[in-house]
Parts: sequence; C-alpha cells; structure tokens
Amino acid sequence: LSRYYGPKSKYTQVAKEQGLHLDENEPLVVGGPASVEGIDHENHLITTEALAVAFDAFMKNFRTRNCMVFHSDGQTGWALPAYITKTGKVFKSGVDQNGFFLVSELRSDTRVAKRLVEEVIDGNILSYSIAGSATDIEVVNKGVQRFMQVNALELAEVTYCEKGVNQGAHFNILKSQQDVDVKEFFPNDFPVNSVGIYQVGNEVLIKADQESSTTDIA
Repeated sequence: LSRYYGPKSKYTQVAKEQGLHLDENEPLVVGGPASVEGIDHENHLITTEALAVAFDAFMKNFRTRNCMVFHSDGQTGWALPAYITKTGKVFKSGVDQNGFFLVSELRSDTRVAKRLVEEVIDGNILSYSIAGSATDIEVVNKGVQRFMQVNALELAEVTYCEKGVNQGAHFNILKSQQDVDVKEFFPNDFPVNSVGIYQVGNEVLIKADQESSTTDIA
C-alpha cells in the first residue's frame, strides 16, 4: 500500500516505523498459477467455477490462508490478496479463465522456512500444489474419454513443492533480497503439477502428491 499511495501516505509512515521500507527486511514473495482447469495425469479435472468459489472462501479469513511445504503440518507462508512491485506492477491473487493464480509470502523465521527460501531462490522448489476436500464430484464421459470432474471443493491449503501431479501449476519469484527477474506467467513450457483426488471413507480428499523428491528441507 505504501508503494501504491506514495511516499507521503500514512502507509509509508507506518512502513518506516516498522522498518518495512528497508530492502533487507522485505520478504520473499512468489506468484503463479496454483491450479488450471484441465484433465490431469490422474484423469481428474477441477472446474474453474469450483476454484473460484473455493478461492473466495479460502481468502475470506486471513488466519486460514495457509501455505505449507510438501503438504506438511508446518506453515511456511501465507497467501496474499495482491502484491505491488517497486516499479508499480500489480500481481493479484484470484481465479480467471487462465486458472487459479496465487501470490504468496514466505516466512523466514523458522529453520524449515529459511531452508525453503533457499530452495526457492536456487530454483529447486518452484511449484504450487493445492489440498482440500471435494464436496461435489461426477464422472464425465466425453467421447471415448472418461474422467472425474470436481464441481465444488473446500480449499484447505496451498503447498510449495518441486512438482505435484495439476498441469500448469508453478510460481516465479516476484520479490527477494537478491536481484531476480520477474518472469512471464503461464508460459508454454510450464512444469507439470496437478491435483490428485483420493477417497477416504465417505470424504473425497483433494491432495496433490509430489513426484519423487530429492530435496530435503527439514
């Protein structure tokens, strides 16, 4: 907000009082598609409409905008409604025809979070993956193709990982203490990462299992 309203605004004053205007105190911020509509490698599809409703509920309470690492129990970041770069470029979280785009901030106050930041900057972890509960699913037949379609879901968290199992999910660094160029989003050569759907009792859980990982961040 201090960047948007300028150096004379009350937001800039608050940022200065808290030391947030200093580059060395600025957090690592990343952004990119967390999920896009399409049949994934496990033959599942989450509709854009379902993602839009789930996103609104997920962002409604700032206390529950959890971002984890490899779907672990430890929070390593949180979702941001938007982020404004020093050049005035605005990145906004939301769902549109391209899918679910998420901007998030990484923590740096725990051992695991610090290691995650290092892995992101080194380019080892550059993908999102979502987890939650599907509340409305159906089996769809289109010609010879048969797949499970999720029409409604409750989004519980977004995780940072190397690769999941939703095509198109990935992120790039928007802000760090190092000089990192902001890349274009939704490129043609995006890494594969999609959402898996699992039946547990009477509840269908959506959880993206990472492909085999060699990065130990613990």
